[in-house]
Formats: sequence, structure tokens, C-alpha cells
Amino acid sequence: MRAVVLQNDLDGNRIQPGALFDADEGRGRQLIESGYAISLERQDYVGWDQAFGRQLAPLPEETQYGRREREALASPHPRVLQLTQYDPGCAAYRYHAAFNHAADVDGTGATSAFVRYGESNPYCDLRQYDGFRHRIGVSNLFETADIVHVHMDYTTLEQGCMNRWPDRSKQLLVRHYHGSQGPESFKTDYRLVQQALDEQVGAIQIGARLYHPRRYGAHIPWVPIPVPCADYAALRAKYWVPVEERPNKRIRICHSPTNERVKGTTQLDFVMFELMQKGWPIEYIKVMGKKHAECLKIKATCDITFDSFWLGIQGSGIEASAMGQPVIAGDSEVRDDYLDEIGECPYTFAKDHEDIVGVLERLVFDEAYRASEAARTRRYVEAYHDYLPVGRKYWRIITAALKERNLVAA
Repeated sequence: MRAVVLQNDLDGNRIQPGALFDADEGRGRQLIESGYAISLERQDYVGWDQAFGRQLAPLPEETQYGRREREALASPHPRVLQLTQYDPGCAAYRYHAAFNHAADVDGTGATSAFVRYGESNPYCDLRQYDGFRHRIGVSNLFETADIVHVHMDYTTLEQGCMNRWPDRSKQLLVRHYHGSQGPESFKTDYRLVQQALDEQVGAIQIGARLYHPRRYGAHIPWVPIPVPCADYAALRAKYWVPVEERPNKRIRICHSPTNERVKGTTQLDFVMFELMQKGWPIEYIKVMGKKHAECLKIKATCDITFDSFWLGIQGSGIEASAMGQPVIAGDSEVRDDYLDEIGECPYTFAKDHEDIVGVLERLVFDEAYRASEAARTRRYVEAYHDYLPVGRKYWRIITAALKERNLVAA
């Protein structure tokens, strides 16, 4: 019996999940029943236009972006295979959903399939297909994809090819930078053999955050982090209570760092403690160690979100903006990039520890200003980060790249 390993070890031997192995019938059944492996003969069907998973959402509430899927197409094009492991910022599944939403609205016939490997992200493990459990089907997706889009971790390319390496001269490879490293790291952070393959087929790079050509050149186009604005607005309507109706009458200030070191959390902790000691009518809601769905629910109850002193507004702040909150963030270079790109800094800017006190004072005590900053940032998020504009921008970028390489007539 041939099967696929799901765990990290087999009979005491360290084995990469997803590896193939052969066992006699009795031993194979024992491993499958214990959860260590799955038979290649009994995997669920995997296809490009399945009813499940074209739209993924962490909450059980019905999404307003089309959970029910279109009828399967005989030959949808382009076919985009999106791969991730950790999914930094819980963003990769939303790129998949945004692309499918835009394709369905515009009737382009394109489709995205989303594959996750492993369970390394304790906060979000949404997936359409599992890279290990559906290895046969995923291998077929690799071979029939027009675009292979890799989020952050490029080892997924090696894990997905079961029988043979696809003809990469007929595929476009997209490497997606999510922000934990600089763009220059693309040249050094994955295996040299993969780098050679990338260069051979002319892989393109895209960035989740704004890298303006003034500083980085035109080779990393910005595909903004997508959020389902209507869904997040619905969360606010469900969970938010006006300040005057709360027992403590306090303004709720949210901060949800995945990595405290890079978010400026220590500085914010000190400021919030100091201001609460002074008697400011505020409540500090620090969200850590929560599943993505629970984090969204908590964030929806808040009034202001602090994102980070670095990198400008990121995934956490974009979620909060879609919920109708002003978002505080820093980074003068990113602010300048936004001024060049869209003509304004779309978030409430605070450059450092000292600056944030003055920014918070106005947001907390001036209700009209708080509302105007929230509306301003929400307009920006709806225009640039909602599923439809992100999906359309992504479509334009890959369509141009495909035509340039004469891969697909789109």
C-alpha cells in the first residue's frame, strides 16, 4: 500500500510530512487508522472549481462576498495555484478569496486554488486544500496551473511536486513578499537551485506593502493586503457598543501584535499605563494568542487601533479601518511613499513614543476628530484593500506578465 506521511516521524524516523512511503496492507491500515498517514487511494477529489473554499472566511457568519460558488468551468483561465505554510498576517487566504471574487464579478473565467502545508500558524489555518492530505490532487494542480503563487515560504514548491517537476517554461511563478524581510532577501533566502529555476522562467515579485518605485524600483508592484470590508463592517455592527452605553464609559484602544518586537509594543505598553494612571477614560485591549476569528470579534468592539511605529498601516490596522476605526501607525518613509502614490497618508501618523501621546489625546477627547479620521482611513481601505480592487489589480499584473511571456492568451 502506498500512502502519504502526515506526522513528523514514522516508526521513530524523522520524515518530512507529505513524503510517500510503501507498506504492507496490515501495517498501512494501522498507520492510517492511527492518523500517521493517509492512503493515496482514498483522497478527496481536488479540482479548480470546487464548491468548497473559493471564498474562505474565519467566522461562521455568512460572508457577503459569495460563499456559494459558480458552476465548474470546462477550462478556466488563468488558473492560479496559491501556496502557503505560515501565512503571515493571515493574509494569504484573503488574496485567494479576493482574486476569485473579482474574477466572478468581472466574468474573466479565472480561478484560484489555495493550498496550505502543515499547521505552523496557531492563529489561522484556513485552507481550501491540504498539501499533504490531498497530495495527488495538489500535484495535478501544479501540473495544470498557469500561475504558481508562493506566499513567503518557497519550500512549498518542492513539497508540491509528487511525480515530476512541471514544465516551468509554461508557468508564471509569483513570489510574494509579505513584509518580514526586505525585498533584497529574495536573492538569498531560498535554495540556489530554486533561484536558478526562478530566473530561468522569469519569476515576478509582488509586495503586500507599498514599496514605492522612488525607493525600490518598479520590479515589486504593490498588491495591497485584501480585507472583506463589508464583512468586517458587519462585525462592527454586531459587536460594537457606543461609548456612552458602556458601563465604564471608556474608549477602547486595541493593539494586536503577532510580533511585539517589530510593532513597538513595549513603547505602547508604557504609554498606555502612564495615561491610565493619569485618569484618562481609556481601556487598553491588547489581543495576543487568539485565533484569527476571535481576534476579529474583539477588535470589532474597539474604537481606536494602534498598529505599529514601523512599516505604516499593516494587516491589523487595515482590518480595524474596515471596521470604522482610526488607526495609528508610524514610519516616515512609508508615509512619504503614500504621499507619492495616493496623495495622502491614509492613517493617523505618530512617529514615536512622545508623538503618540499627543495623537491619542486628540483622538480620545475629540469625538468629531476621531470620527473624521476613522472615515478617512475607511475610504482608503475600501478603495485600495477591499476584495474587488485588490483582485482586479492582481489580475492586471499577472495578465500583463503572462502576455509578456506568451504563456496564456487572456
